[in-house]
Amino acid sequence: MNTLDLLSLLPWIAVGVVILAVIVIAAGLAFWRYRQRQPARPATAPQAAAVQPQAAQPGYPVESTQPSRPVSLPPGVYLVDTTGQQFALERLPAVIGRSPKSEVVVNEPTVSYSHARIANDPRLGLCLEDLDSANGVTLDGSPTRKNLLYDGAQIGLGQAQYVFRRIGPPPDQDGASLAHDAAMDTMAAGPQTAPTRTPSSNGADADRAATQPLTARLPFGPRPRGAIFGDRFQLTEIVAGDAQHQRYLVADLARGTAESAWQCNRCGAVHARSAAECSICGAPQGILRPALALTEATSRSLFGPAYDLASRGLAHGGVRAPIVAFEERVGGVKRFCLVAPAVSPLPEQVEASQVFDWGPRLAQGLSYLHGAGISFGGKIPAGTFGQVDGRAVWANFGQSQIQLEGADRDKPADVRALASLLYFWLTGKTQFAPDPALPQMVNDLFARALTGQGFANAGELAASLEQVRAVLSTPVSLDYRVGRRTDVGRSRTLNEDSLLTIDIVRNQQSISRPLGVFLVADGMGGHAAGEVASGTIVNAIAQRALTDLAPANSGRVDRLPWLQEVVAATNRKIYDMRQAAGTDMGSTLVMTVMDGDQAYVAHVGDSRAYLINAGGIKRLTVDHSLVQRLVTTGQITEQEARTHEQRNVIYRTMGDRAEVEVDTSVHTLAVGDRLLLCCDGMSGQVEDDKIAQIVMGAANPQAASEALVDAANAAGGPDNITAVVIELARA
Repeated sequence: MNTLDLLSLLPWIAVGVVILAVIVIAAGLAFWRYRQRQPARPATAPQAAAVQPQAAQPGYPVESTQPSRPVSLPPGVYLVDTTGQQFALERLPAVIGRSPKSEVVVNEPTVSYSHARIANDPRLGLCLEDLDSANGVTLDGSPTRKNLLYDGAQIGLGQAQYVFRRIGPPPDQDGASLAHDAAMDTMAAGPQTAPTRTPSSNGADADRAATQPLTARLPFGPRPRGAIFGDRFQLTEIVAGDAQHQRYLVADLARGTAESAWQCNRCGAVHARSAAECSICGAPQGILRPALALTEATSRSLFGPAYDLASRGLAHGGVRAPIVAFEERVGGVKRFCLVAPAVSPLPEQVEASQVFDWGPRLAQGLSYLHGAGISFGGKIPAGTFGQVDGRAVWANFGQSQIQLEGADRDKPADVRALASLLYFWLTGKTQFAPDPALPQMVNDLFARALTGQGFANAGELAASLEQVRAVLSTPVSLDYRVGRRTDVGRSRTLNEDSLLTIDIVRNQQSISRPLGVFLVADGMGGHAAGEVASGTIVNAIAQRALTDLAPANSGRVDRLPWLQEVVAATNRKIYDMRQAAGTDMGSTLVMTVMDGDQAYVAHVGDSRAYLINAGGIKRLTVDHSLVQRLVTTGQITEQEARTHEQRNVIYRTMGDRAEVEVDTSVHTLAVGDRLLLCCDGMSGQVEDDKIAQIVMGAANPQAASEALVDAANAAGGPDNITAVVIELARA
């Protein structure tokens, strides 16, 4: 073979060398990946650097770890580590840890042998649960004990970091939904993996000594969205927090069981456990469930005596005492949790009418607490109280005292302290002196309460306050003047709105005291859905009102509990219809029961109630909408919300779920005040100041409602428009 022949073979030789090199590299890479998948022996596990208190932010190299990018993985459930390696969870429950028996074996010394478990909870869906590991679990950088899982969640186990991926047919709601909706992202549990290693009987990891502890832990902070507390309460909203406390709104997962808390329809008492009837008034258990707040703290002592009150089963319409207390380990550290009915803070300025309305109920509540052996040592600041549905209740027990032999010693001092606070709310004075602006009988009551021996017990104070309230509220003849109008608008062909006005006049001894039920329902879901939902609401509530609030029965019905119960029952009816029809029918609702000068308001969704008078306009409801949350958190302004691209997104409607959370409030009207109920087709097109101008400028409520609809149409009328205006007038 000559030189020319050799030269002609050189390109082919080069190609062969390149192919051989590629084969060698590919084989080496495959062998390296195989070695990486093998569980490491604990005795030879490499030492890891100390973890920093902030959550790691790894740079994930492959698209399967990026929740916002297309995913090329086949259908299934995966954990993806920081190198892009994918661990398919083919069976559930799946244990993650250093144990060779784990479904996902993690070669990391800060990971416990049985560190965490992913399993399908039949109540919730797919969950991540800490198995009493030495270094705990984080989700999206926040420590947690048990948590709903959603696509794209970042999981931390010691120093190991993973992204959870769920690939396949999309769930009913995506992973960006609200925390309480994330339970929709589930998969059917496979057969039990055997064997799996579980924590030892004392609740500790039997091999914890072999787990390298983190030298720095995450600071005490809020748990992530979808967190589960005590395997019973699900986080729905983070309220506030500091270095020692975190406060949340939670949903009770025990609903429908003997452990479920419930609220009496008649007297408003909240009971910690299911019972045949209310222990205070004897009413049978209804369907009302209280909104719940959970506070967790770094130490039990931070709660004071309130932590121990949870086991006493306190229930009274004027009291919102703790109902559940427990502790659990999160990230290897104890957290103490206290659950109580949720309350709002009192207004900065308490009106005189509120003092006379609240006083008897607060005194009755104090009498009940004294009977249960709970006192306050003669110190009752305003912070002891919260507000529920516009009424003050006993809510803060951090400075209370529990006495097994009763609270007789502190009774007079507590009664005097409560009377002193009521007097301060009325007059702004901390020392009693007859006030010429108060009726004589009011001055006489506080003179007795705050000078001399005072009242012997809270029951006597309650009776005296009730007598004063009865005299001061001697009825005058009142009447309701009502205007109503609904319109399809300029862009729609179907009017899905419905309205209801019921006005009952009771006239005794020449005194007229009206009673009315008024509502606006904005249906949604399109033809044969929205108008059906809103019409069903009107028919169901009208039937209940005409039966329950008829003159023969109305005196025996407490307005606020009735309002809450009838909305809950109507919601369940819409929900059942929606499930049977297989549609997305639903509706908003704004409603008021008016009794004399008292307006009891309830709402679900973004339909609104306004109080309008010569002093201006006041919105009585807060929209259950995305843009309202952005306004509340300071991310956008009210003006920006009016044109926001997602202004029509609402997160709470009638019929969306079997149980609905209803916002309620109580308001006292003066003669000449006008109450407006309207849908977003009106409030979204006409600004509040313009609404006030139209309503107060109209000759009567009917003219006002017609002018409001005309103004919304003039602004474009893109939606159905409904307005109901009620004026309180002298008969």
